[in-house]
Amino acid sequence: MGRDVTSGRRCSVSFAAALLICLMVTAGVGHSTTPVFIENWGSEGSGDGQFQRPHGVATDSQGNVYVADTRNNRIQVFTRDGTFLRKWGTLGQAEGVNLSWPHGIGILPQGDVAVCDTRNQRVQIFAPTGEFRRGWGAPGQFEKPIGLAVDLSGNVFVCDTFNSRVQKFNARGVLLKIFGGRGTADGLFRAVLDGFVAADGYLYVTDVGNNRVQKFTNDGEFVLNWGSPGEGDGEFRTPHVVTVGPDGLVYVTDEFNHRVQVFTSKGVYVTQFAEFGDGPGQLFGPMGIAVDLDGFVYVADSTNHRISKWGTAPTPVRTMTFGRLKALYKGGQ
Repeated sequence: MGRDVTSGRRCSVSFAAALLICLMVTAGVGHSTTPVFIENWGSEGSGDGQFQRPHGVATDSQGNVYVADTRNNRIQVFTRDGTFLRKWGTLGQAEGVNLSWPHGIGILPQGDVAVCDTRNQRVQIFAPTGEFRRGWGAPGQFEKPIGLAVDLSGNVFVCDTFNSRVQKFNARGVLLKIFGGRGTADGLFRAVLDGFVAADGYLYVTDVGNNRVQKFTNDGEFVLNWGSPGEGDGEFRTPHVVTVGPDGLVYVTDEFNHRVQVFTSKGVYVTQFAEFGDGPGQLFGPMGIAVDLDGFVYVADSTNHRISKWGTAPTPVRTMTFGRLKALYKGGQ
């Protein structure tokens, strides 16, 4: 009896194809794009680790979490698992000592902490341990500045909220540029709340009155925007704070939809997480948000007076051993 060369070739090809699929599936183990709830920390109050309407959140290169505890008029610092480390600030007007409803917070390249001291109409810069470095601003220069952003050169972008504009300063507080203005056209604002500069230098800001996010170059040139009023995917009811993760995705706290929405850098909707409530995995009026270098997400769950931590979960993938693959192959012959 002659050898069926064609059949043997089919079997070899089939086995090779099955092995390739197995390898592809095994290599496909990854992470989902939707963050999953990990834990909350904090409660309403004025003790260490307690909050009164926390707003801004930022993380440093060591993974420490800085929180603008707005109505306690202070900054609190935690480890990434919520262990209290230190605090600074009390209510008042004295530079370097006092704060009055601090909101936005950012970490400068050398580790110093920039704070929007909103009711004192100024920016203050502190060491990570709370020692005062410098400050600038006065009534007239700002009108209730709420958010700020810092870039890799140490420049500080101040969201001059009720003047509906962004002011760019160098690290010493020297004014470099002003852009924006009141309106609904591209590049204009109806109260600009917060901003974040991505690693590529682009600035994202929340244009709260227009229910949208706007993207600019580092010099303030308009690039694009997205969003509209509503409750659907990509729609907002007060987009409050924006940040960008190490993967380049853009996270926006959608305050009165009680959720966080995630987009590409071009404004394409990716996913969302959280729902209204005070239980695990729920938010009530989320404001600040930060993503650390490992991709953990920290949300200022403001009306619940706590910080909510989220992370990415491994995508379930069924793996197969070589022996199992071989047995299945033989069984199918």
